[in-house]
Amino acid sequence: MTSQFHIFQCINPECKLRFPARDNDRLPVVCPKCKSKLIELHKNLNKSIQKEQTINLDGSEFILVLDNVRSAYNVGSILRSSDGFNFHSVYLCGITPTPENPKVLKTSLHAEINVPWFYRTNSLNLLIELKNNGYMILGMETSSKSTSILDIKKDDLTRKIALVLGNELSGLDPDLEGVCDYLLNIPMLGQKSSFNVTIAFGISAFYFRYLQNGK
Repeated sequence: MTSQFHIFQCINPECKLRFPARDNDRLPVVCPKCKSKLIELHKNLNKSIQKEQTINLDGSEFILVLDNVRSAYNVGSILRSSDGFNFHSVYLCGITPTPENPKVLKTSLHAEINVPWFYRTNSLNLLIELKNNGYMILGMETSSKSTSILDIKKDDLTRKIALVLGNELSGLDPDLEGVCDYLLNIPMLGQKSSFNVTIAFGISAFYFRYLQNGK
């Protein structure tokens, strides 16, 4: 897939805003910041986007369960990352917004078309069902009961995994924690105690995918 871009810069010496614009958008006439004139530095730049498959998935099946995630924008971003990590499916549970919400679509960027998604009212019943069908349940949670994801090694993982993330404020439902085979956290180096749920998903999905399919 190829898109064409233009690079503009504001002529105002106190501004000098420099920014790209897509050819299929309405090209700007004045600086969006100070309303001065623009000069076009580059035009018709071709941005080729090529999908490269560099990991052999080896028959693995990875699904995601979002339990009561509040933000529609977070959900959309996670759906996009789920496509990038080739998740088999995504379950949206409780009050988690679905792609029927336009705010989800704003950040998913059509990933909801590529990743099958399903809505469930009760995530506990879903996890029990998944576990009975042979899925390993990995819950992401920052608590004294969780251990670092770095403690998980390749041999610990099975080929059918369900990754579970909870509410941005309250975290995982305590009853869900009891169903998890592993309750895990991402080590923090700064002052905050946890990452945004979208970042936590990206880190954990990459790590487990790398372990599961890495050599």
